[in-house]
Amino acid sequence: MKNLIVVICAMAMAAFNAPSNARSPVVDQDQQQKIQLICNQDLQDLANECVNAFSEEHPDISVDLLQPGDQDMNKYLKIPGNLAILKKEDLDHLSSRDLRVSVVGREVFVPVMNPDNPFLDEILKKGISPGEFTLPFIAEGSIAWGDVLGNNSGAGLNAYRITDPSFDLYLREFLNEPSGQLNGIVMDNCDAVMHAVSTDRYGIGFCTLAQLQNMQSEHTGLVTAIPVDMNDNNQVDHFEQFYGSVEELSRGVWIGKYPASLYSRIYGVYNQRLLADEELVFLSWLVTDGQQYFDNNGYSSLLENERSAVLAGLSAPVGEVVTKAPNYSRSSGVLVILLLAVGIVLISYLVIRLFSRKRDRSGEGIIRISSGAFRDDPGSVPGGYFFDRSHTWAYMERNGNISIGVDDFLQHVTGSVTRIRLKEPGEKVKRGEKVFSLIQNGKTLDIKSPVSGVIRTYNRELEENPGLINSSPYDRGWIYLIEPDNWKLEMELVFMSENYADWIKKEFERLRDFVMTGLKPFARKEVVLQDGGEVNKGLLEQFGPEAWEEFQTGFLKNK
Repeated sequence: MKNLIVVICAMAMAAFNAPSNARSPVVDQDQQQKIQLICNQDLQDLANECVNAFSEEHPDISVDLLQPGDQDMNKYLKIPGNLAILKKEDLDHLSSRDLRVSVVGREVFVPVMNPDNPFLDEILKKGISPGEFTLPFIAEGSIAWGDVLGNNSGAGLNAYRITDPSFDLYLREFLNEPSGQLNGIVMDNCDAVMHAVSTDRYGIGFCTLAQLQNMQSEHTGLVTAIPVDMNDNNQVDHFEQFYGSVEELSRGVWIGKYPASLYSRIYGVYNQRLLADEELVFLSWLVTDGQQYFDNNGYSSLLENERSAVLAGLSAPVGEVVTKAPNYSRSSGVLVILLLAVGIVLISYLVIRLFSRKRDRSGEGIIRISSGAFRDDPGSVPGGYFFDRSHTWAYMERNGNISIGVDDFLQHVTGSVTRIRLKEPGEKVKRGEKVFSLIQNGKTLDIKSPVSGVIRTYNRELEENPGLINSSPYDRGWIYLIEPDNWKLEMELVFMSENYADWIKKEFERLRDFVMTGLKPFARKEVVLQDGGEVNKGLLEQFGPEAWEEFQTGFLKNK
């Protein structure tokens, strides 16, 4: 049936689009130009390594790295085929007209200390504010730890920094000291700073996030990150609690929690009208395989979810320009007949599907009630369902297998689902571990399983119509059929439908609080709730991938 519809639609489109003459549209074959790349002076080594590696993997695509100079960057980037890799300070000199910008990496500096510091627990609890950092790096004379922490300690504080004009700009902005002499023990590079701090229990310094990650992967426990008390209230608040690991720090940087003065995004800048497929190949490579070269050069690569979002945002190149409009003088009689045929077939198909929904799907779920409005009272909750704190549901089928899906609450928060990343039949899953991902135009939420077992099948309708998650979350939008390992024990950890109604009211309260605290920094408007405090349907649709990551870590935290 589907194939028949596709064939008829194709015939109709062909009849509509075909000109009276069989002449092909004229295409502007503007020679196969080379990709020309320019970069910020500091990024020269990174760009050179990326170009060499890309050329080895794609010998058929030529990329020329130009020396940074005094050329007019706006004029240079107006030419399709010319690309640039720049830092945030370079964007101030660019005109946004005709240009697109994609984040391809970061340069992040992190304050670190020796884990054997006797004041470690106090520092992890209180943090150190930018104003307190000024004492060892700006004030003249010797500084004691008691001066920074406000205690009676006379132990001297040793501050280490690198001799790099680029880092000096970061440090001055962070300390809010645009001029004046910088103090501290000057080292050649970040590796020397980390070594000095690792051997000095009273030492602090700054290194890049990438180098901190490399050190911790090879030698754990040599240095540890210092929490920054940005609001200077002598405590590390909830929104500042992301310094426990490099992974948490990376997420904190991505979603905007980390001090903006201590990092710079690295951007790929290009003309809105990409010249050819080669440019798209290079840009896509830069945010996938090319990420390893950012790490190798002391920069930070993108997180996996962030890479997906960047790839989704890259525009497809303009491949042809029609210079002569086709002539549509063909008689429309055949077109009308074909369109009528398509309408009849579609109506017949919908009627058949409507009646077929009343049949049992033989273990792939049964007809159930889908909840409607997004409100505190979930209304008619399907009977026999179990609900998990991950906002998933589980239902035992006649054959003893468990079908699972997402609840009405979650699909209303995400809005339209454009793709679902699934595991394959035969794979084992555990309760509380990631079992599938909901994707909306590159923005991703990883969802945890409410049950342990082996995946027997998945809903193949979702491959062509992921929107079933939104339109029918409890019925046609089921996701997996799982053979459970220990359902009797795990069913005690989930809600029955009558308890779910009470729990979901508390979830709405928690969501409202989260919107006004966790999502507020990402909102374009001051208020992101409707009048009266009601939550908008498709709440996350208006936000970027950073807010989705914050919702993942700040709201969907399964304890």
